[in-house]
Amino acid sequence: MRGFLSFLLFFGALVADFTLAHLLLPGSLVSQYPVRLRFALTLLTVYAFARGAERGAAVGAVLGLATDMAFGRAIGPNLYFDAVWGLLAGEARRIVYRNIWTAALLSGLAALLNDAFLYGLFRLFRWTEVEPEYWFRHQAMWDALLGAALCLLLYPLGSVFRDSDAEATEAADGEQEGAHER
Repeated sequence: MRGFLSFLLFFGALVADFTLAHLLLPGSLVSQYPVRLRFALTLLTVYAFARGAERGAAVGAVLGLATDMAFGRAIGPNLYFDAVWGLLAGEARRIVYRNIWTAALLSGLAALLNDAFLYGLFRLFRWTEVEPEYWFRHQAMWDALLGAALCLLLYPLGSVFRDSDAEATEAADGEQEGAHER
């Protein structure tokens, strides 16, 4: 049942990525700043933060492939970024203290890195006159702030993704690491 609920949440987040931004954000902000609410990327951060690196990378790859197939011009950019981000966010759960503020910081960082990655590819394959300072002030900063704020709203969904087996495995891994340090 949790797998189906997770599927519905990610599908809803993918649809919300491209439909709700114009409903939730003021038209003046959207017209002046090309920002997007990244529901799927934020939900991927929360999922990987709750379930770990392997599952985060797998779900990120599927989510990126679905994004590329549905809305992209080429298959690959979102696939690679989401898979790597799921892996990194899952690994971050072992390194940093897990709470809502850390997840919000990671989600803002995900939006910022996603913009930098896709902007870098855009700059690589096209000659444009867009300055990095203009790009940061008019898109990346707002995406990072909206990603962090969105994560604060979506973080309680992490309890849907957690299961007792993952927590027991994590506790056993922590005990094994502590034994090797002694």
